[in-house]
Amino acid sequence: MNNLTDNNWILSLGTFLPLLGALAIMFGTSKDDERTPKIIGILTAGLTLAVGIATLVLFDYDQAQNLQFFVDAEWIEVISSGYTIGLDGISLPLYFLSMAVTFLVMIYSWDNMPEAGNPKAFYSLMLILQTGMAGTFIAQDLILFFVFFEVVLLPMYFMIGVWGGADRKYASLKFFLYTMFGSAFMLVAFLALFFQTGAESFSFAWLYEMGAGIDRDVQIWIFAGMFLGFAVKVPMFPFHTWLPDAHTQAPTQGSVILAAILLKLGTYGFVRIALPMLPQGAQAWAPVIGILAVIGIIYGALGCLAQTDMKRPDRVLVGRPHGLRHARHFDAHHLRHQRGALRNGRPRPDHRHALLRRRLDQAPLPHARDQAAQRHAPPDAEDGLDPRLRCDGVAGTARTRRVLGRIPGHPLGVQPPSPR
Repeated sequence: MNNLTDNNWILSLGTFLPLLGALAIMFGTSKDDERTPKIIGILTAGLTLAVGIATLVLFDYDQAQNLQFFVDAEWIEVISSGYTIGLDGISLPLYFLSMAVTFLVMIYSWDNMPEAGNPKAFYSLMLILQTGMAGTFIAQDLILFFVFFEVVLLPMYFMIGVWGGADRKYASLKFFLYTMFGSAFMLVAFLALFFQTGAESFSFAWLYEMGAGIDRDVQIWIFAGMFLGFAVKVPMFPFHTWLPDAHTQAPTQGSVILAAILLKLGTYGFVRIALPMLPQGAQAWAPVIGILAVIGIIYGALGCLAQTDMKRPDRVLVGRPHGLRHARHFDAHHLRHQRGALRNGRPRPDHRHALLRRRLDQAPLPHARDQAAQRHAPPDAEDGLDPRLRCDGVAGTARTRRVLGRIPGHPLGVQPPSPR
């Protein structure tokens, strides 16, 4: 492979320019100033997009199979890891897509900040997230790839946990735990591959050459670790259950970035690292991956057929051209929680029911005669729902009121006073 080194400064500029913008926002603006962080964020994202356009223009499409803008510099000599970056025909579209999506999300956020506010922190995290996404697509060293791969995790965790919906803490923690679980196995697999190839370099080029010579049984075990790490990010069945909660609870900006870019990191890892470095391991695992993919498609399709909350499938399928493939993100476990919080008149041990209970307990308690009048009152003009029951997954129908009325001590379960 002939690596092209012309204009090799452009990838570093396009990757770390958002990080400079994030530092400028963090240390150059005040928390009370909501306008300046937005201006700096949009300006930085726009300049980064301009660098991306320049990269498209300078890219030699006749040599798309070779790495271009290649840089190979010393980084962490003690572990034989270098600052090795490059761009080829596989990573170029994803690299540019991350810049375009970030810029559009920045513009959208100007007048559509989530309820939690704080543009300073929000725009800073989005720029750091952009650095992690771009770096993942240009890295040509396993340690460098892992660092960028994990940089993406924390900004998205805070984006969901701070600016997300009512269940944001649950969704963000689930996202964090699933991703860290997969990353731990992936790192162990990287280290095993490094030592099995002579412990000389983490460079992709070296591992492409030497990885194929590893014994087949060893390749199968190393590929298993990479499979767990990348399958969580795709995500593949049965490691997908974090995704509906993350999409539903994330703000619109987070959902767009998650669907457009972050869900591609897992598949990119398979194509860039696992398959070419461990060909015999990939061949052995191919039937398992194929079976899990088919199960996920059928399982998700059945879940979508029965889903009553269109917000959940819409959050996952928006912006995804492969709707059938990603329908597996919805499973019957979450569907059961959406279709009702009670069974046989007893509260189900579910965090969604607890959230509903807290919302209703905080609502003002109406007088018994007001409750009776409300039962016979015409439905709300907007959507026909009882305003006190208008919350996630529960409609204000007469049946719901009767079921909730059986909960001892619940506001809707208060009995009318005895006649005087």
